[in-house]
Amino acid sequence: MAHELFRFDLAYGMSEQAVHAAAEAGALSLLPTALAIWANSLIDGGGLPVAADLLDEIDAVTLAPGASVYQLSRLVLAAYRGPERAARDLIETKLRDATAHGDGRLHAVAGLALAMLHNGLGHHEAALAAARELGEFPDMALHHWALRETVEAAAR
Repeated sequence: MAHELFRFDLAYGMSEQAVHAAAEAGALSLLPTALAIWANSLIDGGGLPVAADLLDEIDAVTLAPGASVYQLSRLVLAAYRGPERAARDLIETKLRDATAHGDGRLHAVAGLALAMLHNGLGHHEAALAAARELGEFPDMALHHWALRETVEAAAR
């Protein structure tokens, strides 16, 4: 809930504590989620290199027991970090995957990343279109974030 209220300081602190608690308890099943939340907090705060390292750590922890990696955070990181072609390719791939599998959450996060990428590149009309489409998805957290991208695009 701290993310939805834009309390990144709280989200960062709580997620960092969750990572340490999961690691100390040896709860490997909880560690990827705690690391992803921590990475999202870092992305929101501009700590992109550290967030990228955490996402790599999630891959390692997740793949160790033979599970598959499914990281929504990589979409947002790609949108902020670029490069444009790589970010666009990743987002478009995930949008196709979401459509093929009927995964509304993945579609919404990929749409959010697309709006972020367009806003960051100064393509505000495209960002506005992506954000408006995302705003139609009834997910509390993502709808809230879509508003941020809508306002940024519309104000330009």
